Amino acid sequence: MAVSIGTDVLAYVPTVAHSWRYPHSEAWSSYAWYAVSAAAALAAVRHVSLTAVGYPAYLAVAETVVAAVILGRRGVTPPA
Repeated sequence: MAVSIGTDVLAYVPTVAHSWRYPHSEAWSSYAWYAVSAAAALAAVRHVSLTAVGYPAYLAVAETVVAAVILGRRGVTPPA
């Protein structure tokens, strides 16, 4: 589980960087809906374990962060 989350975190670094530099080229709503679906997966957990909660919790946080970066940066001129 930790390896899966760790590799996904590394894959999100370019996504967050791109969202930071070019927020108008990303669809914030896609990330927001992914966060909602991860939250729904968390709500469906019947027996709490790292396997059942770890990845959906990570996705809920990661997707929310990217959506917030996109929305937050849209009012700021991207760096050259």
